[in-house]
Amino acid sequence: MTGTYQHSPLRSNRNIRVLELIPSKRLDDPICCKLIETSVDGAPPTRLAYEALSYAWGSVDRDREISCHGKPLFITANCEAALRRLRHKSESRMLWVDSICINQSSIPERNEQVKIMADVYTTAEQVIVWLGENHRHTTTTFLALRVLVTLHSNKFTSLLVSPYANLQVLSLSE
Repeated sequence: MTGTYQHSPLRSNRNIRVLELIPSKRLDDPICCKLIETSVDGAPPTRLAYEALSYAWGSVDRDREISCHGKPLFITANCEAALRRLRHKSESRMLWVDSICINQSSIPERNEQVKIMADVYTTAEQVIVWLGENHRHTTTTFLALRVLVTLHSNKFTSLLVSPYANLQVLSLSE
């Protein structure tokens, strides 16, 4: 492999790149991908179907290497972790990942892509929110969120809780 991956210019300011994440049977296999240009206008099959990934970049250090069209591309550790967990075992997955699909070294492209960001997310088949690797409070946090969603959907206006329940809620903020 010679040189690092270089983004080709987009053909239209209504176009985006979608990452084709190549499948792998093992979590620790190298990450390989391709970038495919498509429009945010229209509907599949004229527009490529994709899922949008929303995540915190975490560290700005781009010190994790993946292969894009057979050339090295450097990404953040959190992006790498998300791609590893989202990669399918036997079929490609089409994702829009801002830090990869937008040429981060081109300020004019970044400015144009920000203008269509709402369209990128609304035309995605679904938006995946990556919060990071499992943390000791993750399960408890999601259980609390499920309770809140249930309460909201049932239109509860007040809730009486035991002192024990208050202690549980307080422990979430430790």
